[in-house]
Amino acid sequence: MPGDKARDINWKALSRLGKLMTNAYNKEGTLETMVMIDCSRSMRLASYKVAKIDHATDLALQLSRALLSNYHRTGVTAFDETSVISGVNPSLSRHQFEKIMMALREIPGSIKVQESGTAAEMTRNESPQTSVLKGAAHDRGEAFLDALSSIASRRHTRVREIGLVGAVGDMILRRRGSEMLFVIISDLMSSRESVVSAANLCRRTGNRALVIQTYDDWYSKPRSAFDLAEAELLYNNMDAAVGVEAALRRSGASFLRVGPADNTARIVRSIRRRAA
Repeated sequence: MPGDKARDINWKALSRLGKLMTNAYNKEGTLETMVMIDCSRSMRLASYKVAKIDHATDLALQLSRALLSNYHRTGVTAFDETSVISGVNPSLSRHQFEKIMMALREIPGSIKVQESGTAAEMTRNESPQTSVLKGAAHDRGEAFLDALSSIASRRHTRVREIGLVGAVGDMILRRRGSEMLFVIISDLMSSRESVVSAANLCRRTGNRALVIQTYDDWYSKPRSAFDLAEAELLYNNMDAAVGVEAALRRSGASFLRVGPADNTARIVRSIRRRAA
């Protein structure tokens, strides 16, 4: 058509159709983004130099700065197994980055693991509250303990749905009609089901999800030698992680697996390579 530029001619279409055609481009607008950090117990356990929660907080801070500098409305949310800890709604206000930093300060700190212990062993340790409940059950009978366990399990299931999935759902309702990107940073251990459910919710509502997995084994102290049992354990862990990745990709989510050496620049390069 008159006014079209020669550089926009689609030469492949010319050879295929026998007539001149030009490429038409639509300018892509900015995408409202929410960076969501998993603060569950498995994320906070530090068995070597860098805790996953510390790395996730640093990544969230760097990603927020990069997104805001490119005029993407950005916010952050910190969540654990049962609730939302802190959050800042997406915005491009003058002091948005300072608000994000204040919200990230409320994230709980890491928990140091002893050399002889493991994350699984620490999780199984009984708390003083558990001991009190066991003593009460012994005095008052097994019926009391059964009733208490039933109430606790129902409450736990209900509250778990309010955590990550609830936060994503509320944000989608408030931003109805506008597409959003949810960047979820998690080790996919304590919050695996919630992350998959959130990715499915994004797909059903026409939003995007990017899951960044802080892979647990890469944050552990490197071993100088492996025996057969350790090698099988590492293989099984990676096999399970690949299975979760496949489930997330079926949900339409993008996926990255990172370790303590990965920074924001490397993550952005990886996203661009996969999008090309």
